Amino acid sequence: MGRERITLITEAEATKVNYRKQIESGEMNPEEYNALSKEEQLIVTDVLFEMSSEKISPNQGTSALEFILFAFIRITNKKISGISLSPEDIEIEEQLKRITMNHQITSDNVSKNEWLFDYLSYAEYKSAQFLENRKEHIARKISAIGEV
Repeated sequence: MGRERITLITEAEATKVNYRKQIESGEMNPEEYNALSKEEQLIVTDVLFEMSSEKISPNQGTSALEFILFAFIRITNKKISGISLSPEDIEIEEQLKRITMNHQITSDNVSKNEWLFDYLSYAEYKSAQFLENRKEHIARKISAIGEV
């Protein structure tokens, strides 16, 4: 009687694990990457993104964005309404200015051609994926329950 081999992870996950090992060991380099198919290159890119994301908690990032957004709303609403900013509001506005100078997109000191990454092309690509996912979700929901 032959033995059965049981695998606990999918082939796709095993491929990702293999690429991660190659990245960490330095085996993955531009020549190796360029020799891969487009699909494999996408997997390597996803692995790299996952590796960078491990150091950043999505919840912390979301909280930081929430705080920045609501501080901005607070200051903007007062300015739009013609209400004078209090000393506390001015302090908040100064903090927001410092935060915006930290990011390449909003910094006056960094031109677009010096950005480390093409942030807006990435955002455009991801927004198209989000919208496609939303269309699929709506179709699935209508198919399952008859309404949105």
